[in-house]
Amino acid sequence: MIFNGCEKKNVVDYTNLNTTDLLMEAYWNKDNDSTFAKICKLLNDSIKEDNQYAIETYLFINIGEGDTIVSFGFYDESNHYADINERLMFDIYIENENTLYANKKRVELSEIGNLAYQYTFMPELEYYRMLKRTEKSEDFGEVETFGGGVNLVLNANNNKKISIKEWKILFDCLEKMINVFDTERNNFALKKLGKRYDELSYKEKISIGEVFPYKIMILSDHYNIWGSNLSD
Repeated sequence: MIFNGCEKKNVVDYTNLNTTDLLMEAYWNKDNDSTFAKICKLLNDSIKEDNQYAIETYLFINIGEGDTIVSFGFYDESNHYADINERLMFDIYIENENTLYANKKRVELSEIGNLAYQYTFMPELEYYRMLKRTEKSEDFGEVETFGGGVNLVLNANNNKKISIKEWKILFDCLEKMINVFDTERNNFALKKLGKRYDELSYKEKISIGEVFPYKIMILSDHYNIWGSNLSD
């Protein structure tokens, strides 16, 4: 896996950063309006220059400290989670500042977290068998879970510039999706170890993270490959 921006840096010149580092800085600065706006303008050009439309989301854990940091890396098929059922990903499509879709249905931002959790970890019967899988863990033995993930898709069709508000919606969605996986990690930690996830040791966090990795992809849809299928 590729980890970018694993340690917080004092960055002044954002123009020298690639897409994954800019995403990391935007994630850290999403509540700082002026800095966030500056980074988002650079992100629009950076995504196209890197010719990369797919970015994976990871979790980095500081050895010894146990602190967890969200990180990003360009999609690498050789490192991609082979057990994800890509036909049954939970698809979120940010069409514009006012329009958000989840699995082809128009939704409100406030609904996204609950819908994603239900779909990913409590799937309906028609998806249950296709998503269900058994993960083998050295520490926990065989763990019954589900093989779905999340696509976060930005509409950049016809060289459309992604607005600052749309970037903000993306990061709001990302935060909710991270919470979805964190909730399941916490539930598992309480069930198996009798402790909350944030109370676990470094090794315990690593073990649970291997069973429940962040399966979240960020996609910039330049050619309407996704949008035509993800909206009404």
